[in-house]
Amino acid sequence: MKIKQITFFKTTVSIGLLFFVFTRIDFIQAWNQFKHLSLPFIILALLYYTGCQLLSCWRWQVVLNSSGHSAPISSLLNSYFAGMFLNIFLPGTLGGDVYRVYRAIRFS
Repeated sequence: MKIKQITFFKTTVSIGLLFFVFTRIDFIQAWNQFKHLSLPFIILALLYYTGCQLLSCWRWQVVLNSSGHSAPISSLLNSYFAGMFLNIFLPGTLGGDVYRVYRAIRFS
């Protein structure tokens, strides 16, 4: 019962904070700023971000290999991005990590 109360509280706080943030954003101004971004800058930022995630997956692969397990880097990258998505949209920070461990167990 206590877990349900904590989850309800976290969800309520998250929704309240999202409401607070979205009522303070001037979406027209944000869209105008977004239109002025240069395409090379966006591409460079996405490549840099993906490279950082690839390095994190490589580090994860090294840890798995040192413990006697192996998984292809492509599946680790796939599960890493899916785990990040879950971390964004699930209350709490454990969901994405649990999913990544689940996927690592499936592939090793």
